[in-house]
Amino acid sequence: MSIAIAVILGVIAITAISAGFDYLGKRTKGASGELSKKMEDLENRIRLLESSAASKEDEIRQLENKIEFMDRLLEDKTKQ
Repeated sequence: MSIAIAVILGVIAITAISAGFDYLGKRTKGASGELSKKMEDLENRIRLLESSAASKEDEIRQLENKIEFMDRLLEDKTKQ
């Protein structure tokens, strides 16, 4: 009788352990899927920010060129 109880308890323990590891594995996979989605969102936001920064740099460069041109036009030629 004690052998039968030991075998039954062993089967229950093995089942509980495998169910626990299965749960942990699924939880890890779910977290990594969520993490990868967040990473993709961040990458998209970074791309948008980089393109915005590039366009702002172009605008600043154009404004600097216009200011230089205006300075040359307004320069007092009589002082030279």
